Amino acid sequence: MTRMSLADRRQKLLEAALAVIGRAGVAAATTRAIAAEAGMPLASFHYAFESHQALMVEAMGRLGEAELDYCEQVTLEGMTVQEVVRNGLTCCLEDLISRPQAHLSRVELADYALRTQGQENVPARWRQERLEVLAAKVTAHQQQTGALKGVDPTALAAVMLVQADGVRDAYLATRDRAVAESVIDAWESIHTAS
Repeated sequence: MTRMSLADRRQKLLEAALAVIGRAGVAAATTRAIAAEAGMPLASFHYAFESHQALMVEAMGRLGEAELDYCEQVTLEGMTVQEVVRNGLTCCLEDLISRPQAHLSRVELADYALRTQGQENVPARWRQERLEVLAAKVTAHQQQTGALKGVDPTALAAVMLVQADGVRDAYLATRDRAVAESVIDAWESIHTAS
């Protein structure tokens, strides 16, 4: 049997924790359940992480990094405000459809953080980091192309985040693409009418 490095062991346990959380919730993500999901003895968990709380903190950090990476992928080239928001929301929906368990893990861990002493600020930090990345992309697009003149980058980024949360909630609650798309369409029709 090949010996697994500590980094590999930690990675495998993190992936297992996120899988358990996405499938059954934070309450089901016991150290035993996580070790079993990873196919490791319970002692491996305690070797890799000093506590269950330490694993949860690292899992939250990984999800935050993944969200920032996702925001970095948003493209704005040649787009109007409506196109920017629609494109972002459509990309969000495609990601939801392809990885619903990852998004459920994010929702579960955000709720967990809000109720865990010392972690209460994690969801606000995630939001602020995403807001800053998206606002910077809008600002760069404005400077490079002259498009989106008069649009407050932070306000547009905030609208995108709120709408993305609505799309996420609509899809996760129903698992119906048409319902989530109706949220996107509603934003666009309201914006067009105003």
